[in-house]
Amino acid sequence: MNDVSIKSATEEHSKAIWEWRNDATTRAMSLNQDLVSWENHQSWYERVLTNSNRRLYVGYTDGILFGMVRFDKRENQDHTYEVSINLDPQQRGKGLGRLLLTKAIEHFWTQVADADLILAEIKKENAASKKAFENAGFEEREKSATLYEFSLSRR
Repeated sequence: MNDVSIKSATEEHSKAIWEWRNDATTRAMSLNQDLVSWENHQSWYERVLTNSNRRLYVGYTDGILFGMVRFDKRENQDHTYEVSINLDPQQRGKGLGRLLLTKAIEHFWTQVADADLILAEIKKENAASKKAFENAGFEEREKSATLYEFSLSRR
């Protein structure tokens, strides 16, 4: 394992991404912990795929879909994007988060010329994401009593 490939998400990935989003652990580590209905997800997903200020990628290893990474352009911050990552619950704990994040960022930098800074907000209790972002080269700073902000500049 660990041969990770990245591709742009398509409609065929929608159901898996929705299922991962509603996983109990995902929700516990998310800023928005609500269950997402299929109808709301479909509407959101369609907007993400057609919005030029967003990029949604999926990761495969050994032909198996295992995770997603989304980059959203920050409003009123021209060259700054926020990143979100989520893995198939069955694929957690295998070290794939860092690989997915690293490969998706490489792909993102080549596709989005105006991006200079990537930010992520992570709950302090989310040790797995914290480790993945540190290992991917992000710098950490405390944002609040419950959140870290991670940042990565284009080098």
